[in-house]
Amino acid sequence: MSGSRVQGFYIAIIMYNSIIKNIILIKKLNQTNSGMRIIIIIVALISFLLGTAHPKCIEGDCINGKGVFVSDDGIKYEGSFKDGKPHGSGVLYMKNGGIYRGEFKNGLPDGEGEMIYPDGKTFQGKFKEGNPYGKGVLIYPSGIKLKGYYKDGKFIGLRRR
Repeated sequence: MSGSRVQGFYIAIIMYNSIIKNIILIKKLNQTNSGMRIIIIIVALISFLLGTAHPKCIEGDCINGKGVFVSDDGIKYEGSFKDGKPHGSGVLYMKNGGIYRGEFKNGLPDGEGEMIYPDGKTFQGKFKEGNPYGKGVLIYPSGIKLKGYYKDGKFIGLRRR
């Protein structure tokens, strides 16, 4: 997944998280006086209206559980969430046709996974902070395999460095 596509997905997640945090804040402040609650509701509504690209949880629990999250620009995530971010096992469908299946940590691919790129290439192996990292194999549509070690998404050789 290129930087701009990843960035678009995570901007949508951040905006969704902002909305969720405002809702949680309102629920926690139910015991406060009514004047304070009205001010908090107005601030939450303004931030929702100004910052929403209409991302939404269409199924399950997209805060701390399993759910399905979609954004207006065609990105879809199905899997586990922690604090409103992909965390644990999941599948990310990108608008360009790319698919990532595997582990997520704090909203990014991290751990064992498989990235299927729109051009037909597939990377299988470890990811760190969204990029291939460590031992893995890049498989081209022609069947050629590039096995070795990766760092920050780049092939660095046949041996660990």
